[in-house]
Amino acid sequence: MAAAGLGLFTTTALLFGSLDRSFAQEVVDTTAVAIGPELMLGIRDAFAERLTDPTSLQLRRLRMAKLSGSDYDVVCGEFNGKNGFGGYVGFQHFVYLPPYKSIAFNGQCLPE
Repeated sequence: MAAAGLGLFTTTALLFGSLDRSFAQEVVDTTAVAIGPELMLGIRDAFAERLTDPTSLQLRRLRMAKLSGSDYDVVCGEFNGKNGFGGYVGFQHFVYLPPYKSIAFNGQCLPE
């Protein structure tokens, strides 16, 4: 079990080791492995345009999902970031829409 956990950690570290260091995004669990580097870069770029401090971005509970009525997969998860006063605001839901390369805040996906 410990070896499997180490493998997920190593895979996550390699995945994010390739990202631009100027964007210090942190995934606080191992769910990024299932998303893949291309989508993670899209999520990073979409958040960079919307957050006050993109370097403070934290992500967790990432998963692929299908929105009701859509013909493409989306990425659902939770994000946290710093506000203008430098404090973290707490984790909130988001949905990343790959065809539009945009984030919908407080979007909730259907249960797994």
